[in-house]
Amino acid sequence: MGSGGFGYPYSLGVGQAFFALPSATVKDAFEHTIKRLELDPTRLRQAEQHFGTIKSLIEEALPGSRVDPIGSFGHGTMIRPANVGKVDADFGDDWEHAYTPIDIDAIVVLGSSIPQAEPGRMVTVDDLLSDVRKALVSDLTYKQMQPRRDRPAITLTFSDEFSVELVPALIDMTNMQVAQRAHPVYLVASEEGGWKWADYDHDSAYLLTLNRSVGGWLLPAIRLCKGFVRSRGLPFSSFHVTLICATFLPGFVQDCTVSGIALDYRHLLWSFLKTLPTILRSPLLLPGSLTPSYRMAEEDAKKAQQPCTLYANAVDSLLSAPDSDSGIKLWRQFYGHPFPSPQAIK
Repeated sequence: MGSGGFGYPYSLGVGQAFFALPSATVKDAFEHTIKRLELDPTRLRQAEQHFGTIKSLIEEALPGSRVDPIGSFGHGTMIRPANVGKVDADFGDDWEHAYTPIDIDAIVVLGSSIPQAEPGRMVTVDDLLSDVRKALVSDLTYKQMQPRRDRPAITLTFSDEFSVELVPALIDMTNMQVAQRAHPVYLVASEEGGWKWADYDHDSAYLLTLNRSVGGWLLPAIRLCKGFVRSRGLPFSSFHVTLICATFLPGFVQDCTVSGIALDYRHLLWSFLKTLPTILRSPLLLPGSLTPSYRMAEEDAKKAQQPCTLYANAVDSLLSAPDSDSGIKLWRQFYGHPFPSPQAIK
């Protein structure tokens, strides 16, 4: 347990002796890493334009519908894509990665509860997926892009490295306790073709409130940890990283604040990595959420166990790395791109 009893599965004392070391240069390198992981303004505008165009089309084609951002696009933890063999023009440093698209997730709210499609037959999840797809292909441009139906979403892939996933949903009004909550609870398609709850609005509001409560550390730390697992090819979904960070990092930040320890983002990455080996198969859920708990697939957990253990052991020594060019190089070797070289931050 941590010193404040917040439940993260390691002792704060493991790295506490290192936290007081001067950290200006390495601290700057981590802040540069987080900046690199943000979408650049041009790409952010493109993402917003793609979303806005699709929102207008669907809401016009399906009167009464509503299209809202969800996931990392909705709460600000989306990370910049990584491109093969390209130079990071913004920072003057090589940034070579496998190609990754920018994913934009959105919910398409089509009504309340589950209406009848016709006498004796209720609307199914496939009916909603078909309705959203028909709305998209009513536009010739999107029709030529051949939107894919893949429960629980309709996926549209653009040529400029964007992918949009549209999740059809109904507001659940069948349960009075659910209907009276501050945020609506949605019914969305399960992978098996039935219905399941999704608490998108609650989850997003919770993350934003939690981020404010810990002084704004949480959302940048989520981006930092997403960047690490992507760089190292670890089989974590974006949502899983978000849940891990939201569950364990706030207690760590609060303990450090109470203890008077000066944090920077290297310590939050340390905390994240020290947590991983013990919680790979633990079901995680945001407090108060009706979204089903998330648990890593057994096969992925087996793949992740050994590297996560190695990284958790190796990161201890890095906290005492010299606060100089050599220290930055050690962290860059450990983290991988887009962690900057010393020359890139001078």
